[in-house]
Amino acid sequence: MKYPEEDDVSVGNVLAPSITGALIVPQTSFAFIPWQPSTWPPAPSSFDSSFHDVLGAILRTSMVGELRNVVRDIQHANPGTAPFAQRGHVVAVACMCALDAVSLYGYKNRNVKKFIRNHFPDDYRAHASRIYPDYRHNLVHAWNLFGTAALLPGNEAISVQNGCVSFGLLNFVDAFEAGVEDFLSKLKTEPELQNHALYRYRELTGEIKPKGRETQVLGTGIAFVIGFGVASLFGALRRR
Repeated sequence: MKYPEEDDVSVGNVLAPSITGALIVPQTSFAFIPWQPSTWPPAPSSFDSSFHDVLGAILRTSMVGELRNVVRDIQHANPGTAPFAQRGHVVAVACMCALDAVSLYGYKNRNVKKFIRNHFPDDYRAHASRIYPDYRHNLVHAWNLFGTAALLPGNEAISVQNGCVSFGLLNFVDAFEAGVEDFLSKLKTEPELQNHALYRYRELTGEIKPKGRETQVLGTGIAFVIGFGVASLFGALRRR
């Protein structure tokens, strides 16, 4: 048997490109691939239709599309009355993280609540303040829902009974997709959304330094040092 030479490109390559992140397979050209940020083009100096198309492809392909694929795979692999048994947490966590991520393209403070109020279907808007603390926080950090929140396995509409908010997982996936499409539609004409989207994109691509957790951690550390110093001073004075 004759083994191919190392530079023989006619044989198959067993390496596969990364499903997200930096490209690890040498390529002669770097075409835009939404789920590979290393191929994202630089942000324009000002918002334009090309940037809108790029961001739309990213959100529709790497967020909405992937969520839809996972949901369909689960439904096809587990036919019956409860296809999301022991799988609902995984999908719900992904949904909430996707919501958190896309909200940052439009809003800075209390971004999830603002995104739901401004872009989700009407029945969700009235309960926008409940989604982040009751669902996203508990699902991501505790892997379960606690208190007055429930997640149902089907297409049940969002509702509140005796103070408990609930909605179906499939209903939320539909609502999320509708929210993304509404956001992209308004992004074409609303300058404030355009500025936020450009800024967030530049943060993610490293074109500007994020004003996020690093600043908060530094500020917390400085405050702790100052607080500790003041406490020590008062303690010393009291002992005199």
